[in-house]
Amino acid sequence: MLQLQATPLPPLYFPGIVEIYTLAFAGGNYARWMAKTPADGIVETADDIPPSRLQKTMREIIHQEWNPRVVLVCALSDGKVIGYSLWILPACLSRTETLPQFIYRKAMEHKDSIEDWLFPQNWRNQRRFIKFCKAQAECADNFLGKGRLDETWYLKILAVHPEFQRRGVGGELLDWGLKQAQERGENIYLESSEVATGFYLKKGFKVLGMMVVEDKGDELIDTCMLWTPSKL
Repeated sequence: MLQLQATPLPPLYFPGIVEIYTLAFAGGNYARWMAKTPADGIVETADDIPPSRLQKTMREIIHQEWNPRVVLVCALSDGKVIGYSLWILPACLSRTETLPQFIYRKAMEHKDSIEDWLFPQNWRNQRRFIKFCKAQAECADNFLGKGRLDETWYLKILAVHPEFQRRGVGGELLDWGLKQAQERGENIYLESSEVATGFYLKKGFKVLGMMVVEDKGDELIDTCMLWTPSKL
């Protein structure tokens, strides 16, 4: 039986999230475009993930969950993580953060940024990653209005383990956010790969336009989409 669990998550879930994040996108356009070498974009099993990549990716996900505006939602089957979604909440829904929590979070982010400077990730093209993040911010401002993303639910990641895809897991993870946004009368924004666009259209999302990121003649194209709550 499928169960969903949202932030805060127990630490034992994070290895499963890292595995899903790496395997779900491996071989796709995003992984190919972002990889330093063609081999870096192809990961067939969890055993293919180098320990350094596993450690750094897990650290990124832990940092994301610490963010008071982020909610991670895990899909569980028999206690095993088989999918997850990462939601950035509207600013008005940001969780309360104590001063010690804030200081600790910022200190860890600073420490890890120094570590990344000394020992950079060797599987991701950092120049392309920066371009991608910049394009995301620019498209959100262009399609929603400058600063309006802070008023919107933002589905940053939705990933399902390859062994459990096409079994309704992604739909359950998305429905969690749709229910939350519907109850508050708030919109949901996302960028979708070509493969996933049909899935989101069936869930009521509308196409706003395309996000095109180019580097040395190589393009990555995603579809920017918006869901608006129905009037009750």
